[in-house]
Amino acid sequence: MPPRKKDYEIIEDFNKKGLNVLDVENYKSKDSKLVCIDNNGYKYLLTYSNIKDIRTVGFDMVAKHNPYSVENIKKFIRINNGNCELVSKEYI
Repeated sequence: MPPRKKDYEIIEDFNKKGLNVLDVENYKSKDSKLVCIDNNGYKYLLTYSNIKDIRTVGFDMVAKHNPYSVENIKKFIRINNGNCELVSKEYI
């Protein structure tokens, strides 16, 4: 098994994808789920494997596998001065 990546290496690789890791201390392996935020303030739960996969061209702001979908929708409405309110507390 390769040695664990250093925190600064993980942060650097996420930053290259336009993401800031909020909980790098939770990194145990390439499959550890980390909370990160993009430059627009949207949150994601991604693994190191997700960001290093060359086939990945972007990340889903809203998706079943993103537990921050509802929060991201509310942020989208607020940022875009939407004249509506999201009343749901869960995205299915």
